[in-house]
Amino acid sequence: MPSARTVVLVLCGLFSAQGLSWVVLGSLEPTGFYDGLLASSQLGTEALSPDAIATMRFLLVPFGATDAAYFALAGLLAYHAFHERWAWRAVAVSFALWFVVDTAGCAWLGAWFNVGVVNLPCLALFGPALWAWHATLASPT
Repeated sequence: MPSARTVVLVLCGLFSAQGLSWVVLGSLEPTGFYDGLLASSQLGTEALSPDAIATMRFLLVPFGATDAAYFALAGLLAYHAFHERWAWRAVAVSFALWFVVDTAGCAWLGAWFNVGVVNLPCLALFGPALWAWHATLASPT
């Protein structure tokens, strides 16, 4: 069984690579599944228009780069400061901030599909890894 540190590092690497893939692909996933859900939820259409696709392609450059950078930073914190409580807090609080704000924003916009397709799976993967990391920390004295 891999250590908590290894799991966190692998997930950070995968999520960082995923962010970079958004930059390169110009889409959140190559099948069009997400784009169809987005079009239906936000535009009331079956597919994104060419203008919407072009706009999304641009937005995924800074968004994907930011996502990649966040998980690279989280991975570096886990690699260099795994046994430091402040490092765990930094990663856990920033992840929780993303989850709460993103989920609330999606709810506000009626984009519940994003909560189900993105937010909950990320929480299901990264949440237990954060919990396992926390369990490795020594009790404060």
